[in-house]
Amino acid sequence: MRGAELGVAAVICFTAFVALMVLLVVAGRRRARRRWAELHQWAQANGWSLTANPAVDWPSRLPGGNKRGVSLALYGRMWGRPTSLGEYSYTTTSTTGTNTTTTTHAFVVVVVHLDRPCGYLGVQPRGVLSRWGRALFGTGSAIGHEQFDKSHQVVGDPATAAYPLSPALIAAHVEGVVPPWTIYGHDLLTFYPGRLELARVAELAGPLHQVAALLTGVGAPR
Repeated sequence: MRGAELGVAAVICFTAFVALMVLLVVAGRRRARRRWAELHQWAQANGWSLTANPAVDWPSRLPGGNKRGVSLALYGRMWGRPTSLGEYSYTTTSTTGTNTTTTTHAFVVVVVHLDRPCGYLGVQPRGVLSRWGRALFGTGSAIGHEQFDKSHQVVGDPATAAYPLSPALIAAHVEGVVPPWTIYGHDLLTFYPGRLELARVAELAGPLHQVAALLTGVGAPR
């Protein structure tokens, strides 16, 4: 009888586990549908468009380089410029003894689409190359500005870029009022940890628009 009782208990536990997993999956799908509906409603109300799994090359300039990591993107206009905001993620695994942990790293991507294309160029925090690898941003370099060079580095070739690194842009980085960025083609890009919050769209996009204004000499968020 003892063995039979243990067998019944095992079946009950397994059934409960399966039921819990099903409930979690269903709840997750419901949350995903509610969030998609919220994003779609916001896009319609603001004259934007919403796309799932957009075909973009942004991941080549994002941590992890996950080619399929951009799960959604909103497209519209802000401060007179075409603008995109998306969600991106990649996963890492770590093993300690017999335990393997999987971690998902989530980011908000902000892209301002400029009129003129540019070769690869950017400003990144000093030390980012050692954290994410040289394959992501290439070799960083100093520009001869003491305060800037202490905390920032330039990637790409400013001498051949379509947009100059103006003294005003260098000063904005020194003052910490603009984010790290890269540009390739028409896409000026930055990213932040976390998920997209619709209430913070202007807050997230504004600093990159300031970079766009300082690069092009045209316009600025007001």
